[in-house]
Order: sequence, then C-alpha cells, then structure tokens
Amino acid sequence: YLMGKSYYYKNDFKSAVATFQFISSNFEDQNKKSNKNKSNSSTTTKKKSHDKKHYGSATQIKQKNKKPKKHADTKDEVVLPWQKTKDSEPLGFLKHHPMRNNAIVWLIKSYVAQGKYQEASSIITVVNDDKTFPWKLRDDVELVHTDLFLKQHRYKQAIDPLRNVIALTKKKKDKARYTFILGQLYQITNQNALAEKCFKQVLHLKPDYEMEFYTKINLAKSIEDLPGANTAEVLAMLEQMTKDDKYSDFFDQIYYAIANIYLKQNDKPDGITNLKKSIATSTSNANQKGLSFLKLAELNYSDELYRPSKLAYDSCAMFIDKDYDKMDEIQTRKKVLGNLILQLDIIAKEDSLQKLAGLDEKTLNKILADIIAKKTIEQAQQDSLKNQNITSNNPNETNNQTTTTGGWYFYNTTAKSSGYNDFIKIWGNRKLEDNWRRSDKKSNDDDNANNGNSNDSTSTTNTPKYANGIPGIDDLKKEIPTTPAGMEASNNRMMHAYFEAGTIYQNDINNLPKAAEMFEKMMELFPDNELTPQVYYSLYLIHNALGNTVKRENYRQLLLKNYPESIYAKILLNPDYLKLQEQKDDEVNVYYASTYNYYTQKNYDVVMKRIKTADSIYKSNPIQVKFDYLRCMTIGYTKGKDSLRMVLNSFVTKYQKGEEVDDAKAILALLNQQTNPTNTTKVDSTNLPQKNYLYKPDNPQFVVLLFSDFGNPVKVVVDSLSNYNKQFHSLDNYKVNPMLFDAQRQMIVVKQMKNAVDAMKYYNEILNHESFYDQLGEISYDIFVIDDKNWQLFYKSKDVEKYIEFFEANYQ
Repeated sequence: YLMGKSYYYKNDFKSAVATFQFISSNFEDQNKKSNKNKSNSSTTTKKKSHDKKHYGSATQIKQKNKKPKKHADTKDEVVLPWQKTKDSEPLGFLKHHPMRNNAIVWLIKSYVAQGKYQEASSIITVVNDDKTFPWKLRDDVELVHTDLFLKQHRYKQAIDPLRNVIALTKKKKDKARYTFILGQLYQITNQNALAEKCFKQVLHLKPDYEMEFYTKINLAKSIEDLPGANTAEVLAMLEQMTKDDKYSDFFDQIYYAIANIYLKQNDKPDGITNLKKSIATSTSNANQKGLSFLKLAELNYSDELYRPSKLAYDSCAMFIDKDYDKMDEIQTRKKVLGNLILQLDIIAKEDSLQKLAGLDEKTLNKILADIIAKKTIEQAQQDSLKNQNITSNNPNETNNQTTTTGGWYFYNTTAKSSGYNDFIKIWGNRKLEDNWRRSDKKSNDDDNANNGNSNDSTSTTNTPKYANGIPGIDDLKKEIPTTPAGMEASNNRMMHAYFEAGTIYQNDINNLPKAAEMFEKMMELFPDNELTPQVYYSLYLIHNALGNTVKRENYRQLLLKNYPESIYAKILLNPDYLKLQEQKDDEVNVYYASTYNYYTQKNYDVVMKRIKTADSIYKSNPIQVKFDYLRCMTIGYTKGKDSLRMVLNSFVTKYQKGEEVDDAKAILALLNQQTNPTNTTKVDSTNLPQKNYLYKPDNPQFVVLLFSDFGNPVKVVVDSLSNYNKQFHSLDNYKVNPMLFDAQRQMIVVKQMKNAVDAMKYYNEILNHESFYDQLGEISYDIFVIDDKNWQLFYKSKDVEKYIEFFEANYQ
C-alpha cells in the first residue's frame, strides 16, 4: 500500500494503478473471509474460496478475549506511554490493519490522475453499491468523486459529492476549506445566493486570516452579482479590511472588489477611484495590477477617452499574466489605440505648425521662446526626479529613512510598491521561481520596449536630438512649413492622418459618428484628392448604418456623378461586382497557368495563340505583365537573340518595376555581354540566367528547419517550438508550420520575423536549445533563415546546398 502511494506521489500512475490493483485482487475482505470460514466449518474437505475481484469492505479485526487494563501504579506490570494503545495491548500499534479498501480509494485517485475517468467512475459506482464498504472511508470516496468531476470541468455535477464530503468531515479546518470550494462551485454555476451562504458559513468556522480574506472577497463577488442585493454590509466589511494592516498585501484585491461593487451600481466615479487605489497599493501581485489597469482601460474606452485608455492598456499588457485568456484582445486594442493616437497627434501637430506659419516674426519668436522655457522647466523636473530615484535606491539612504520613520521596509506599503515597480522596469514581469535571473526575458523586454513607443509620434526615431536635450528657436522653425512645398507636404500628412483616423474609427473601433466626423472634416479641408471616392463610399456606408438616409443618398449621388468609373461606384451599382471580379481574376490565373504549361512543353505556337486570345478576352487583365513577359520569352526561343533583345527592351520600357522586369533586365545584361551580338541563333535555355538569391534584410523573414526524413520525432520538435514561442515570444505571434519539402524530406517553417536581425536572434535561440532535438535520433537537419521572396525560389528549385551557401555568406 505504501509502495503504491509512493508511485502516486512520483507521478508514476501506471505503477500505482498496478500496485493498487494487486492489493484489491489478492487481499480478500476480512469480514467475508471470516464468514466463509464459519459457513464451511462443517465441511473440512472444501477448499477456501477467494473472490479476487470484489471491492468489498475491510473492517479492522475485532479483538477477542481482551485483557483487563492494568494501571501503571500496580506491581504486576508497568505500561510505558509509548506502549499504550486503544485496547492497552503492548506494541498494539504494530497490529495489522487491512488496506484493501484504502487501496481501492487510491486506485480511483490514480485513474483520475491518469485521465482515465471512465475507469474511475466505474469503480466509484461499484463502491457506492457496496453496503459493507467502511463508513470511515466514505468521505475519501466522495472527495475523489468530486475531484473526478472537477478534472472534467463538470462543476455542476461536482456539487453533490462535495456536499457529502462536508457532511462527513469533522475537522473544522477541512470543513472550512471544502465549504469554500463549494461556494466557488456555486459561483461558477451562477448560483450566487447559495454561494453567499457557503462563504458566510466559512466565516463562522473562523478560518485563518488568508482564507478569511479570500472568503470575504468571494462573498463580495457573490453579492455584487445578485440582483437587488443589499451591498452596504459587504462594502462596510471591505472598507474595514482596508484599515487592517494584516491585509496590507491584499489591499489591491480589496479595492478592486470595492470598485466592482460600485461599478455594478453604475457609480463610475467611485469605481474608478477605487481602481486607482488598487493600482497604487499593489505591491507584489502583478496580475491583479494588470486586471485593475484592464478594467480602467475598458471604462475609458467605453467613454471614448481613447488616449487614457491606450495608456491603461499599455500598463495592463506590462503586468497581466501572459496566459490571460483575453491577452490577444488586449494586444489588438492596444495596437489599434496606439495607431489612432498617432494619427490624432499628427493632425494636432500639423495644424499647430500651420498656424505658426501664419504669424509674424516677432509673435512667432515669442511663442517659440515660451515653448522652450516650458521644455526647460519640464527637463529640470525630470532631472530632479531622476536624482530622487537614485537617492532612494542608495542602501544607506534607505536605512536612514527606515530608522527615522521607525518602520520596517516591508511594513511600508508605499515603499514596497515603489520597489516592486522599479523591479518590473528592470527585470520585467518575472515568475517567482528558482533561477529566475536565467529566464529569457525577451518577451517582457519587447513588450516594455514597444509599450506605446512604436506608435508614438514623439518616438526617438522621429525626434531630433539636441546638445542639451532642449531645442533652440532655429531648431523649432525648421519644422514650420513656411514654403509652398512645405505647406503641401504638411497638408498631405494631415489629410492622410484624417483618413487613417476615420478608417480606424470605422473598422477597428466601430465608432461610426467619430468616423463620419473625421471623414467629413477631411473633405471640408481637402475637397478633391485621390482618396475622395473611397471616402464618399465610406460615408455612404456609415450613414446607411446610422439610419441617416438624407446624407447616405447625398454621398451616393456625389460618388456616382463625380467618379462613375471608380471601383466604389461600380460596387454601388452592382453589389456583386467584387465577387464577379474575383471570379474573373481566378479565371485569368487558370488561363495563364495552362498557357505557361504549354510553354514548358515547348509548344510555342499554342502559347502565342493563347496570348493573343487573352488580349481580346481579358480587357482589364490584372496579370498582363506575366502574359507580356511570356510572349517575350517565346519570341526569344522561336526567333533568336536579336528579336529577344528588341522585345525585352520594349518590355522594360513599358513596365518600370516588378519581378518580371528584374528578370528581363538580367537577360538583357547577359545578351549585351555576348561576343557576337548579331548572332541570330535561337536562344538555348541553358544560356538563360537562373534566378539568383538576393539579400534583403528588411524583408519579412522565416526560420526553416529541414529534416532528412519523416517521423514522429519531428512532431516533437513542432510541439517544443510551439511551447517555446508561447512562453518567450507570445507577443511576436510566430507561427510554427510543419510542411512537406519533397517525397523524402519534411520541414518546419517558423513565420514570420520582421527583419533579418530578429530572425537571426531567434535562429541562435533555437539553435542553442539542444533539448528541442533530443528525440530526433538518426534524423539529420539543417537550420537557416530565408526571406519571403527567396523562399519562393528555394521551394521551387529545391537546391538546398546552394541556399545554405548563400545563407552562410550573407546572414552568418
């Protein structure tokens, strides 16, 4: 029995199951064995029968002929304290206690731990039907039955067995714990009235202060969700807790609970006040701080206070658990708001600069001098704050302050909060664990580095650096658009910012009135521009959704009258226009693919006929450049180098840029190098240059693992990489894609890094992570980085050695 429990605690559940099965099968119920002996006493020739599969009861062996108790002061015998037992037998504590039924309980636990819920449920059914199963083990059975349902997230079914456990439990500490869990189950299943009763029962059982705190917090949650509940009592209880120093580590959660109650009562001011208190008093619970920032961000967002909402989302992303179920939504909203604030800042800045451009020299100089003075004061305040931080981080200063105030650092909530925030800034949001310094903090650093800076109009990449950090009057004047060209550029930036802001309001935030305001202001300032058809169409959709039929029809007529050939006008006239266009595009792509197939088969007459047919069938051909290039190459193969040179020159003149143009220029360069340019022999395909890899470090990059074989070990690497990305690159959104390379080889492509620098960092990380490849055995592999353009060439050519040479020469 002890061996079985040891296996269980080692998480070797298979061995645990085998051990407990052995006990239940080989050690028979003592009561039943005794009964069998009695029934067979008259027939001595019969053999004993053992029921090895019955999960019966196993009571203790009752002692017969008990000896009379002897007192320690008698002369006959002295019983030492360690020899005293329930029946006063010497060494009685060593007597045998049957373990079969205990083993059955642990067998059920082992099955539950393995996830074999059906097997566990079957044994529980047998035990419940066995009326002789010992009563003293019933609570254990009900407890493991509860655990069985909890593991399957069947919370409603877990309630009844847990109630039985509570009824059978005598220890106050255990009863309080189980009652607390029962209250949580009632909360999860939306039975808040019953949850409230459970948490009040826990408080009557006088739990320790930590459980008392969590009980009161959950009691508050239960009451706040009850319609028409009187929350005054709970608010008073929570307010009283904020005055008790023993709860100082939980103040952030208490204020958060208070805030939620006020918000349920539609009291936003008091709710926001308590959320700010929760953030200010947070000392060690980073996730709670993140939740408080999240609630604050959502409130500001619903009130259309997008700038403070963006700042709150930034802070939320810094502190909240990276595995939080709404993390993707938080990151998306943070990015959207960052982009919106950037556009609004551009509008405000360009508007201010244009107003400054209209001032006379004297007035302008005075305003700029005031701006510089203000910046100087701000700089001095920042320097002073930095000096204070340096002083506060001085150990000697800290000791002096502690001595003066007469309080220990860890009793000072403000000092703890400040120290915690300083730690977060330096190390990021670290989990409390051994060797925490060794953890890869890249995901936290990236999050902090991108915490609003990437979308901030005052980021270091756009802000000029000055000698003392403060610009002079001449420096500020450089940004003012005083020339016609400067004013045109300023207007262009402002116009596009209005357009982007309107699009964000319309598509990302779904604030249609704000979107209409941005677009209409844009059309008022810039009445005729290249974006006008799209803006008219957007305003048509917005006012249609808002039910404003007059404005909707107005923008519809403006679009149809002034821009009848635009794609937006065609969509208005035919809602299926885009669908039909996509069908045409698919049709022309299929037609081109079949034409190219004839080209690869050297059936050049058919190719030329199909190209001419395409010119008549597809008037607005989106891939006309491909047809024209194919025509050039066909002419080269059929009419020789001179004809090829002539048609390629016409091709590169017609099309200025593109993949086909690059190929054409490479062929022209090769033809011009020929010693006999007048040679009119047909072009040999072996003389045409093969497309070469180009090193473009700013392109999107992939990291590729190419394996020499197939097999399950490759699947292990996929899982390892996915878990690694989730832990250390959750914000980068890297995707792990297993793919077939050819009939013999498999590969894993990790997409996608912004540039070569990020890709090589990731490459070095996984290259040095040897545990990823422990399961591969004899399967060899290559790891390299490749950009999105070279990837297409590589996958088509399948020339691994050539690309590895290119990779080593350029990336490494």
